[in-house]
Amino acid sequence: MNQKIVSDSLQKMYDDYYGDNSLHSKRYITALQSYKHILDCCKGKHFQKVLDVGSGEGSLLEQMSINNFAQHLYGVEISESGCQIIQDKKIPNLIDILKFDGYKIPYPDKYFDLAISVHVLEHVEHERLFLYELKRVAKNVLIEVPLEHTLRIDKAINTSRRYGHINYYTPSTFANILTTSGYSIEGFQVFAHSKEYECFLSGKLKGTLKHLTRQGLLKYLPKFATYLMTYVATALCVEHTEHDDV
Repeated sequence: MNQKIVSDSLQKMYDDYYGDNSLHSKRYITALQSYKHILDCCKGKHFQKVLDVGSGEGSLLEQMSINNFAQHLYGVEISESGCQIIQDKKIPNLIDILKFDGYKIPYPDKYFDLAISVHVLEHVEHERLFLYELKRVAKNVLIEVPLEHTLRIDKAINTSRRYGHINYYTPSTFANILTTSGYSIEGFQVFAHSKEYECFLSGKLKGTLKHLTRQGLLKYLPKFATYLMTYVATALCVEHTEHDDV
């Protein structure tokens, strides 16, 4: 496919997306949170080659390297500024960081044991094309998205549009796009934001209260919780096979 898929407006936004140092602390805290979710979903599985798709400025790659999550780490990123920042960090275990067009990943079929894409799918114009490519290059795929399609969806759209969010999910619609893209879901979990994340955004008192409220609702009224408030969903998937239908 030679035609350009990513729109000019989005590509322009992402070219300099990681030049703003004011968001560095938020991205670091988000990476800590997401790494914990990855460990919970992978349940002690071990991977040799791991690809981070949409690596941003490398915060998650750093966490995976520090904690020896995989022997060999790779990354692909659509943003020039993100690739440059990652290269400058000289992350141990990182074999390569490549710029890609958002859809075509420059590696052979099933080259990776695991492809991870955290907080990327909500930015993608053609979600299934993106998901097909992830399952092409990896034996296992882990996807994480915010669950922003709540009672206050209009506010979520207005708030997150400036960060490039164009897709909004509930637990059901997220699971549906995975299964209808040929994935078999091995693990699916919904998480409240961490206390550290909430306190960073809202201050210690308000952040603690928001964290406790989200956790309480999720524990006792899970379906109502994701309708009322924003959460995060993480899914560990494998490619769908005929055996799965038996």
